[in-house]
Amino acid sequence: MKKNFQYILLGIFIVVGVFAVLVFSGVFSKGSGSSDQTVDTSPVTLWGVYPQTIISRAVQEGKITFPVTFQYTQINPETFEDDLVEALASGKGPDAIIAPLSLTLSQADKLYTIPWQSIPERTMRDTFIGGAESFWSSAGINAFPMFSDPLIMYWNRTLFTNAGLATPPRTWDEFLTLPKKLTVLDERKNITQSTVALGGYRNITGAKDLLSAFILQTGDDIVTRDSNGAPSVVFGNSRAETESALRFYTDFANPAKTTYSWNTALPASVEFFAGGKLAVYFGHASEFGTIRARNPHLDFDVATLPQIKGTKERTTFGTFYGFALLKNSPRLSRAYQLGYSFAFGQMAPHLSSQSTYSSVRRDILARVVADPYKTIFNSAALESRAWLDRDPAKTDEIFRDMIDTITVGRLSTSQAIGEARASLINAVGSR
Repeated sequence: MKKNFQYILLGIFIVVGVFAVLVFSGVFSKGSGSSDQTVDTSPVTLWGVYPQTIISRAVQEGKITFPVTFQYTQINPETFEDDLVEALASGKGPDAIIAPLSLTLSQADKLYTIPWQSIPERTMRDTFIGGAESFWSSAGINAFPMFSDPLIMYWNRTLFTNAGLATPPRTWDEFLTLPKKLTVLDERKNITQSTVALGGYRNITGAKDLLSAFILQTGDDIVTRDSNGAPSVVFGNSRAETESALRFYTDFANPAKTTYSWNTALPASVEFFAGGKLAVYFGHASEFGTIRARNPHLDFDVATLPQIKGTKERTTFGTFYGFALLKNSPRLSRAYQLGYSFAFGQMAPHLSSQSTYSSVRRDILARVVADPYKTIFNSAALESRAWLDRDPAKTDEIFRDMIDTITVGRLSTSQAIGEARASLINAVGSR
């Protein structure tokens, strides 16, 4: 009964969306033009981070038809923003992109904001998870939410078994008991086997995302939107909670603490985990295939990120991707139709099933999947949240400097938070 209701509700959303498409494209507007107007039938050009093979396979296996034709080009995530800016400057840019949240923020002036009159906010809230709200503001929708790449916990089953541990920790309190059983030091106090890569920054893969998860779990949203929709830095507003999270994090790099498990002499954390010497690695779901390829014989599993004991809201960090429209596209209305079809139609579930990325649609995440790993990825996606990071390179420096100043003792935790807050205000938002 509940499942049928969900289908009926989704059907209503799609009908409303189709009507919005018609209004958006001018079908219902007054004086819609004479019959001799030239119709642009060229394909909508779409750039994205999905491999071309995944796009093609999703279309073929789902037998999906689209309201418009399109031409897809896979773009290297590392050069996406530079490629886009260069193409737009030369007048050869795409009509739409499937890009990370950070890019939609940094290039917001080049993107079309879909007004709430086209798609009601109620429809968006009922269709997509809370974390996807990073894509919209008081003015409207900056990108159709597509998928999330959540931060999860990878754990070495062999090391846990050898230490007499049957299951991975579910709370950070439980995590504090692990180093005594899992961290191994030689006679010179060098770490030969580590519980977890926490405490440092430079040799911890994805350290900023991991720190973001710690901070978001305390209720500190880092950078959010103010009442006018502009980015606003709130990092450190609840100083005590944020300090507590950073102290917990940095203690794992303090040799004087019982939790000591990490130092700068160790290799990159993902390499240490793949080598079988790290019991727990925090990484994105998209790293699953890479880890398996690095060491096919590694006996590891995945779980959702541990939480603060007694928390009322489970949270992890997620890298969100959305389908955004280029403002100056000559095929804007048809790009809108394609984006709506991707987000609300059958493309979303098929794309999700073809990769480690998880959909951000509630109805898709509610489905039972056979893949035991995808089950965890989807659970983590439901918990995933993000913050408005429009300059990832700069904020990475800010977070790195914050941790460095704490671990070397140059500043207290509170002082380091204050410096980081001031730097964030200059880099990504206002007070």
